[in-house]
Amino acid sequence: MGNYTSPDDEALFASIGRLTISCAHMELAIDAIVHAFFHRLGNPANDKEEPRAITRKVKYLKQSIMASGFPDGLATSWLGLLEDALEVNDDRNDVIHGAVTKHEEGTGTATFTRRQIGSSSFDSNARTLNAGDITLIAVRANKLATPLFKAALALDEFYREQGGRA
Repeated sequence: MGNYTSPDDEALFASIGRLTISCAHMELAIDAIVHAFFHRLGNPANDKEEPRAITRKVKYLKQSIMASGFPDGLATSWLGLLEDALEVNDDRNDVIHGAVTKHEEGTGTATFTRRQIGSSSFDSNARTLNAGDITLIAVRANKLATPLFKAALALDEFYREQGGRA
């Protein structure tokens, strides 16, 4: 067993940490939007409880956005951001929930294998990534977080303009 302390391997491990932090930031923005719809804007999707899993949060938000009657351009923009967030989350899951099934010491590259329910092949979701690949996913998450937080702030402003009523 190697030490995996080469600069390339250390960069790989650091990129995984950055991915974790960046995706948490993105999901916090989504949480803020969910909170606004669920607790301040009358729960337009009529869910019994606030969703916890990100895929469920996005489904809830899509239903809430469509039920709220926002202008088409705004709704389309927000729905696009949410779709992009799901793609980033899926990439994140490959790394964070995937087992490292191959990592040659000193390469800074690893193969992450994650089994998905319904997949006919056990390693059908194996992805070989390096630090640069993982960093790009983290950057996408960070870039999505800003407009998602802006959406949350816009919903909060809308709520206040309505006198605290939706």
